[in-house]
Amino acid sequence: MLALICSAFYCWNGSAQSLSSIEKEWATQHYPDPGNDAVRKELLKYWNGPGGRKWEVAYMIGTTECRMAGLQPDGQRMLGHALDRGRLTDKQRDVIQNEIDRCRVTSGIPPTQLPSSGANGAAELTAGVTGYSKSGYLVYSKNSKASSVIMTSPILSDDLLARRIPVGSDDDRKSILADLALNHSYDLLRPIRSQHFQLGHAQVDQFLVFSDLPDNAVAMRTGVCLAPYKSSLIRDFKMELPNDMVLVYALPIVGSVNEYAEALHRLQLPPGTVAYSVYEDLSIVGMGGEESCGTLAHELTHLMIRGNFGDAPAWLEEGLASEIAVGIPSVNSFLFEKSWRDEMLQKEWSQRPSLATLIDGGWDMYQAKSQDDLQRAAAVNAMAACFVRYLDKQGVLREVYSQIKNQGSDAEQTPQVDQKEILQSALRKPFAEIEQNFSVWFSDEMKPAPSRPAAARHSAKPSVSLKGTGALH
Repeated sequence: MLALICSAFYCWNGSAQSLSSIEKEWATQHYPDPGNDAVRKELLKYWNGPGGRKWEVAYMIGTTECRMAGLQPDGQRMLGHALDRGRLTDKQRDVIQNEIDRCRVTSGIPPTQLPSSGANGAAELTAGVTGYSKSGYLVYSKNSKASSVIMTSPILSDDLLARRIPVGSDDDRKSILADLALNHSYDLLRPIRSQHFQLGHAQVDQFLVFSDLPDNAVAMRTGVCLAPYKSSLIRDFKMELPNDMVLVYALPIVGSVNEYAEALHRLQLPPGTVAYSVYEDLSIVGMGGEESCGTLAHELTHLMIRGNFGDAPAWLEEGLASEIAVGIPSVNSFLFEKSWRDEMLQKEWSQRPSLATLIDGGWDMYQAKSQDDLQRAAAVNAMAACFVRYLDKQGVLREVYSQIKNQGSDAEQTPQVDQKEILQSALRKPFAEIEQNFSVWFSDEMKPAPSRPAAARHSAKPSVSLKGTGALH
């Protein structure tokens, strides 16, 4: 029986997992201590569960193992994994590296409490919630510069988990829960809207869609647009969602994204952010609607990948999410198309990283550090997307995704195979040749299509667009 406690404004889902209790045990152990083994087992269980593969958990597992006799190599591996795959600040990187350096012998020194990403400095690991965003200058186009950024909400993780709405089988129960979510949204949004404003709202598949336009039909059609992406991500990449509703706030203008972020999650977004997502309350906020839901699908990919592959390497997660946004969720297989991202890479070709740097690089590569760094960040984002599309064209994308994902499915497994080795095996080429072939393929892709004779142009049948997801991707 699902534990569910409801107030006038929200429901608490008793099935939602939180790290809080485990983290308190981790933080209060005196090292070395027999209690470490119990904490380690709890952390490993969490890691192997839904949404458990996150760098914070890897850090706690690693620091625990480093203080247990004979487990230092395992601890160093997990700390290295956190360092390689986490979305980290420079201070967090320094802390993790320091723990790796300590992890040579069993240590009686307690591990450093890892500082959060927020402006308040040191805090508990779960005190801030990371939002994953897609940002550019105003609206994404072939002339805009796009980068992926991270933010931290001051709202406690447990408080956001309490907002989740469980998926129910009973229609009456579904209606009650949807009404509760709607009322909670009104309560949060009234400070930025008039007292009597109305949201369009609808439930489609696993989505509760709220539209800034007061039209339920618009919300319904937005959900219908988004649902095939979920089905394709499950079928093609075995992604997962918790057994809770995804709250989608579909907005018509970019300014509303910033307003909603402040009201819903107390996030201060960078200028030009067009969408973001938060896993803890399973929400997506972004520009999009009934004819343009690719941007929302980009954020859905981030949410779903965290279900069982939260430690995905940056190039694979961001590249795939970017291609999903401009792709077509067809009946048999997701179709990836050439897009403005290819044009961006062509324009910023001299700024692109080497393929080895892209594969080994962390999330900090994807964020522009200054106005002068925009071209480099744009080239990194575009190259990740184009390399994912290249792998798809070679017929190995799903194989590569599955192999990299499966490496981290057990935190106690043997050392991982280098990603470059996985690519070499899938493509049956040495790594240097893979990079060369990618460059040749991309050059061929960007060549202008040969013009047809006039007679052929006049006799050709009108083309029909299969996409229907608009240009806001």
